Amino acid sequence: MSHEYQIVWIKPNDGSHVFEIQLGSPFKDPTWPLPVLAAHYLKVKNHAHDLLFETPFPSGDWHSFAIQVDWTHLTLDVFNSTNATPLEAVTGLEDNSSTPAGTAGQGDCQFGSSR
Repeated sequence: MSHEYQIVWIKPNDGSHVFEIQLGSPFKDPTWPLPVLAAHYLKVKNHAHDLLFETPFPSGDWHSFAIQVDWTHLTLDVFNSTNATPLEAVTGLEDNSSTPAGTAGQGDCQFGSSR
């Protein structure tokens, strides 16, 4: 957990992320002791890197996520379930207006990486 893992994100041409699902210790400040306290949490962040949702990530649990992206109104809605529980909304509509509008804000959906 001493590394940051980007699990899923949409990457527009400008290299930013429309949203990201992240796990581990972010490399924002290399002087922090690693792993950081929240390293064992799955985190969903918006384009502005605001934390929208986090949940513990213990060994042996299965997590499912859905991220509803409204490209017209530039909002996100996060859904989550653990193990065999039904997928449910864990946020309301969240602002994502820092994402570039139109096709400039859309991009490739990517899975898995570490930084």
